[in-house]
Amino acid sequence: MTRVSRPGRPHPVRLVVRDDLRRNRLTVFFRLILVLPHLVWITLFGVAAFTLAFVMWLAVLFERRAPAALHGFLASFTRYAVHLTAYVGLAANPYPGFTGAGPYPVDVEIDPPAPQGRWGAGFRLVLAVPAFLVASTLGGSVARVRIKTRLSCWRLSSEICA
Repeated sequence: MTRVSRPGRPHPVRLVVRDDLRRNRLTVFFRLILVLPHLVWITLFGVAAFTLAFVMWLAVLFERRAPAALHGFLASFTRYAVHLTAYVGLAANPYPGFTGAGPYPVDVEIDPPAPQGRWGAGFRLVLAVPAFLVASTLGGSVARVRIKTRLSCWRLSSEICA
């Protein structure tokens, strides 16, 4: 048995799965069409969340605590992203709401903001830059490989690529 958190203190972010594993064939078949409005919304929601995450970093840097309103907004974005990912990945059946609120079969529990040190908060941005660079590099290279593979299969018209 592996422990993820310390025995006395639970982790501040927890993934909770309560699902009956039943799927409706019709919604599974049309799921990618049904999710199109959510893809537009998560893009807009993500831009706002990314901007407010930087604002919250500045607030933590100066006040040593995340403002409750910003924390709530970013927590709802995280919950919404988990709901949408679970729906698209067939891990949950009900159609997700657009706010990240309410119960859902795959959910995230996030504790309220806690006091943080200024040095730790300041150094976090320095640690995030290499992670963002690696993620964008890998994401871009995967997309390029997929496009090149699809184009070469289309040109060759071979049965191997089907």
